[in-house]
Amino acid sequence: MDCLVCRCSVYDTRVSLFTRPASLVSHLSFVRYPPKVLIMSKFSWRISCDATPTKQINPQIEESRQRRHNAMKQFLLEECCFSSSQITLLISKDPSLFRRRSTDRAYKALQLLRDSGFTVEQIRKAIIRNPTILIRSVDDHLKPRIEYLKTIGIAEEDVNYIVCRHPRILTSKLDITLAPNILSLIKFFGSKANLLKAVRRAPWVVSYHIEVVNNKLKVLENTGLLEHEIKRILERDPRFLCSSVSKIEKNMEFLTCTVGLKPNVVVKYPQFLNLSVERRMRPRYEVFKYLNASRAGHDLTTSLVTILTISERDFTQRFLSGSPDVKRLYEKYKGKTVDVEVTELLPTHPR
Repeated sequence: MDCLVCRCSVYDTRVSLFTRPASLVSHLSFVRYPPKVLIMSKFSWRISCDATPTKQINPQIEESRQRRHNAMKQFLLEECCFSSSQITLLISKDPSLFRRRSTDRAYKALQLLRDSGFTVEQIRKAIIRNPTILIRSVDDHLKPRIEYLKTIGIAEEDVNYIVCRHPRILTSKLDITLAPNILSLIKFFGSKANLLKAVRRAPWVVSYHIEVVNNKLKVLENTGLLEHEIKRILERDPRFLCSSVSKIEKNMEFLTCTVGLKPNVVVKYPQFLNLSVERRMRPRYEVFKYLNASRAGHDLTTSLVTILTISERDFTQRFLSGSPDVKRLYEKYKGKTVDVEVTELLPTHPR
């Protein structure tokens, strides 16, 4: 069993925790987390320890760690023009970035991006989205992937845009992941031009294995959509490929079974596949049903598209705030009753 304080294995059986408290206290003193109070009862025990260990930190190690941290921070401030808040975000996303012994790789990676035509803003966005870029080898990882994207016919400005939107391309495995996926997607879309159109809308598509794409398209096929309709959806909005198979199934089931629309509605409105059923579509559909309860012959599809796709601010102003039955609509939208004035709950959206 593991010690609850230092997480190291000190006992083999649970019984010994109750029968050998003295040994436990001795062990905790050995690992330099001295207990203040040992509370024992018939069925439980608890130890109150100092919040900080008594073991002293080597000042040379701490000084070296701080020096590496400051060197990377200075590089990001001066060379990449990051703000302090952005650097804090990078620390939370990849703390290992600030433990590097040298910033040589970071300088080389930055120079490669500059030489490849990336703007300052594109470089900042790419690093924030994937800080690992700064610690990867330029010759072994970064440069071969940029060159590969150019060799398959993607223009330099498109390469920069794709990498900026999805910088994990630069750290993915070229021979195992990136190259096979792109070749399979070219065959799937029919041409490099069609693939490029999809990649401009959803750059992360190139990271998906063709089997993953086929599994998501199979969901649409099972609802009765034809092959040319599915390809039309991909052309109009390939971003739905970012959704999981379960989400696509859930959205199609909601649209066809709950709302009663035909499956081919997503051919004209593919953005339905990207929306959340629980957070957006179902609450707004409840409001839609309440508003249209007495409207015979109303265009269901057109009105539903409007109510589902507009922004939260416009939805609040058009369908909640301006209605005389605002409290009832708000309860439908939130799925619960409210006892306070609804106008206090409605968010304000200054223009």
